[in-house]
Amino acid sequence: MARERLIRIWLAACVAAISILRVAAQPEEPGSPRARTPVTFLQINDVYATAPVEGAGGLARVAALKRQLADAGRTPFLVLAGDFLSPSVASSVFKGEQMIAALNAAGLDLATLGNHEFDFGDDALIARMHEAKWQWVVSNVVDTRTGQPIGDAAPYLVKSFGALKVGFIGLCLNTSEISRNKLTHTRLADPLEAAAQYLPRAKRDGAAVIVAVTHLAFATDRALVERFPEIDLIIGGHE
Repeated sequence: MARERLIRIWLAACVAAISILRVAAQPEEPGSPRARTPVTFLQINDVYATAPVEGAGGLARVAALKRQLADAGRTPFLVLAGDFLSPSVASSVFKGEQMIAALNAAGLDLATLGNHEFDFGDDALIARMHEAKWQWVVSNVVDTRTGQPIGDAAPYLVKSFGALKVGFIGLCLNTSEISRNKLTHTRLADPLEAAAQYLPRAKRDGAAVIVAVTHLAFATDRALVERFPEIDLIIGGHE
């Protein structure tokens, strides 16, 4: 993997305070929660190291930015769109434990899985998921022993930001990029079918805005929003 992808942090593109009026596909009444609730989504994805690489990136900078935004009253919400447990030299030794510790310290709020989360097998992944202090949303990766999302993740999540309820789903690719020979009790469902299953539940639970946190090919992200126009925002990794 190219060096410049060791830390691919999309803060410049994504550190915009998103008033929900911008996210919405149509104008809202001035007094509605969508029109008056500010939230700042910070996106990171494909993060394979904790320190800066060639002077760029670094999780300490992410943590500092989140604190600055919070101090300014901009309601930061830090989201990771998959790929962080592997690959790296450190992860080959610690199996991603160092990344969990660093992201806990950085104040990560929500994450979904990427293909590299499966590099050490499903038991190691579940152990790492249980070490995390943030919330997991995983809609299409199932533990076949329980029939539930792997690692006790939520299949969807509805979170309140003031008066606004935002629904999240988390979708991971299910292609040959995942090392299935290391998976003994994991099933990867079709991401679009998982979206069809859980989006109505999020809406039923009161979500006024829908965010899909994805680790998919760009073409699949496009297919997702074409099939489900109720999705207001994609926070996507992988491509």
